[in-house]
Amino acid sequence: DLPSDVTSEEIQTVFSTYGEVTNVHLLFPSPTSQNRAALLHYRTKESAQDAITVLNGVYKIRADAPNPIKVAWARGHDGFKMFVGGLPGDIREEELKTVFGTYGEVTSTHIMPPNQENGRVAAFVYYAKAESGEDAINVLDGKYKIRVDAEQPIQVMWAKSKDKGGGKGGSWEGGGGGWSSWGGSGGKGSDGKCKTKDGWKLFVGGLPKDVSEDEIRTVFSTYGTVAMVHLMPPHAMSGRVASFVFYESEQSADDAIMALHDVYKIRADAEAPITVKWGTDRGG
Repeated sequence: DLPSDVTSEEIQTVFSTYGEVTNVHLLFPSPTSQNRAALLHYRTKESAQDAITVLNGVYKIRADAPNPIKVAWARGHDGFKMFVGGLPGDIREEELKTVFGTYGEVTSTHIMPPNQENGRVAAFVYYAKAESGEDAINVLDGKYKIRVDAEQPIQVMWAKSKDKGGGKGGSWEGGGGGWSSWGGSGGKGSDGKCKTKDGWKLFVGGLPKDVSEDEIRTVFSTYGTVAMVHLMPPHAMSGRVASFVFYESEQSADDAIMALHDVYKIRADAEAPITVKWGTDRGG
């Protein structure tokens, strides 16, 4: 129930009273009421809970507002997100929860599809508290082997560099040999992200000319709800195809870039991995 002309700065000012706000994302106005909603991220869970307790159904964002604002946990709230690489192909969620549960409450885990080149796996681990994530990084990153016979120790870092400084610069360089391609360097960074009326827009290149929309949707749906897929005509010289993939959430797009860019082959016999990066208003 936010007014249509509300600004991110206005929201940040109100909600910063209860703790550090790391990000504010305003959604498009409702086509019927023209009211807006926003997604807001706090540094700590406690700050978010305080804001809900004090503001929900009580506080008016403007003195002349007809109704107080609604403040609630967003659906899919899982906690503080860690990126874990160098995992064996047969890793189980129970194993991850056992290892990472040593450092705090693990609220959720998500294992991604294996790297087609080497069979290794990456995963997301969510903690209830940021401090647990910091402890896990300090103790495990580049030191701990998930299995006794593992060739290399695992890599543990914050999944979103803009939230937590990215652990080791927001990429997967060093430590595991050949894991740099799992990093977030494929996109344009937070300033280059593109939101359109169809969703958060990614450019996907290096696709075979006979690829189908269903094939692309299947791969990218692993990381979140795909709102739309748009295949472009084959390149006149190479015959390769590019596509735009639109996600409902920014986080899904970030995850897809991190997991797929320059590492995932859309077909087992493909010559090279696909390119996945943020699109632009006018193209890739």
